[in-house]
Amino acid sequence: MARKFNAKNTNKSASDLFYKRVAYKFHSFKDPSGNISNSKMVKDFWQFENLLYGRIDVEQSIVMPNRGLLKRLPSKTGKTFYAFDFVVDAFSNLAKVAQMRVQDGALPLGNLDGSEEPYIGPYEVERGYNDLHSDYAEYVEKMFDIFYEIYLVQRGKIDEIYNFDNFVEIFMEFVRVGLSSNLPFCRSSYSLSKMGSILNTGLVIEIANLDHGNDEDKQQFFLDNRRLEFHKNLAAEYGFFVDKNAPWRFVANLESSQMKEYIKNRYPEYTDLNSFFEKYYEKAVYSDIIALRVLLTKLYNQTVIKKPISKIPYQENGCIRYKIIQRERLRSDQMEEYGDAYWIERYIKLKNIESSLNFSDAEEEKIINYSLDLLKGVDFDKAMSYIDYKFRGLVAVPTSYQFNELVNALTSDRKYTSQEVEDIINIVGRSENTKLY
Repeated sequence: MARKFNAKNTNKSASDLFYKRVAYKFHSFKDPSGNISNSKMVKDFWQFENLLYGRIDVEQSIVMPNRGLLKRLPSKTGKTFYAFDFVVDAFSNLAKVAQMRVQDGALPLGNLDGSEEPYIGPYEVERGYNDLHSDYAEYVEKMFDIFYEIYLVQRGKIDEIYNFDNFVEIFMEFVRVGLSSNLPFCRSSYSLSKMGSILNTGLVIEIANLDHGNDEDKQQFFLDNRRLEFHKNLAAEYGFFVDKNAPWRFVANLESSQMKEYIKNRYPEYTDLNSFFEKYYEKAVYSDIIALRVLLTKLYNQTVIKKPISKIPYQENGCIRYKIIQRERLRSDQMEEYGDAYWIERYIKLKNIESSLNFSDAEEEKIINYSLDLLKGVDFDKAMSYIDYKFRGLVAVPTSYQFNELVNALTSDRKYTSQEVEDIINIVGRSENTKLY
C-alpha cells in the first residue's frame, strides 16, 4: 500500500494527530523499499537539542546573531530577506547551479499533469532571518497588557506602586507567580522557548511558504517529487541540511567541509566552531541585562502614563479619608541610581525563576553575592560570564537528549517517584554547572 502522510494541525483527534506525526517521523524520506538515501543531509530539527541549533554555542551558552553580518538574499520578486553572509554565498551558488540544470534540460520543470514545478529548481526565497528582537518586543508588550490589566488593576496591586522600586518588585512577583515556564521574561530564555525559532539564527533559508504542520503538502511538493534526490544532493554539495519536518528549508551545516569554505571566504581567521561563534554571535547574557534595564524602565513609565494618580481610601477617627499617590516617570538621569549591581541581582532572580535548575534561596543568594564580588573585584563581563555558566547546560532542559536519557534511566525500574526524578535532575543540572575559580 502506498504511504500517505496526512497529519494537519487542524486534525480534531489529538491521538490521531500523534500517530500520524509518528508515521511521518519514521517513514518520511524513505523509498518504496524502506531505505533513506543521502540521509546525512536530512536532519530532524524537532528532536532534542537539535531544537536549539544556532541558538546555543559549543559551550551551551545562549547566543544571538551579530546582525551586522547579515546579507540580503537574492530575489527575483524583489522581496527582502536576509541570512548570514556566508549562507547567502552558498545559497546563491546553489541557485545558480539549479538554474543551469533547468536551462540545459537536466532538471525539467514540467510535470506530467501539465503543471510547472514551483519549488525545486526555481529556488525562490520565501523566508530568511527572522528578527528575534522585534518578536520579543511584541511579546513583552502583550505580557505588559496582561500584567497591567489583570495583575495590577484587577488585583488592586496598582495601589502598592509608589515608585520604580515598588514596580520592579511587584513585576518580579508577577513573573514568579503569574507566568509558567513556557512564558519567560528574559530575552535569552525567550530565545530558547517554543516562541523562539531556528529562523532567528541567520542560518536558514526557506524556498516555499507552506504550512509546517501540513504533512500533505510536504508529501505532495517534496517527498513524492521526482526531483527530491536532486534537491538533497544539491543541499549536500553546498553545505546545507534539508529540514526533515520542512523539506523546503535549507539549514547551514556548520560542520560540513563545503560550508566551512564559505565561512573562511568571509572570515579568513576562522579555525573552528568556537571562533565561528565568537565572530557571528554574541552571548545573550551580556545584552540581557541591557534589555532588562530598558524594558522595565519602559514598562514602569507606561504604567505611570496609564495611572499617574491613585486615590486610596482609609479610615481615621471614624471618617473616610484619602491618600493620594502621585507617580512620576523615571527620567534617564535617574537611571544612574540603579547601577550594574542592582540589575545583576534582579537578573539572577529572574533567571532562576525561569530556569529548570531551581536553585534554592540559599544557593541563589550565593550566586548573587559571588557575582557582585566579581563585579566589584574584576569587572562586569566577568560577573556576567559567571552567571552565564551557572545557568547554562542541557541536563535540566526538557528538550535535550541528556534530559531524556536521564529520565529514562531514573524511571526504568520505577524506583523513584516523579518528584524524586525532578529533584535528581535538578541536582545533576546544578552540579553540571559548578566551577571553581
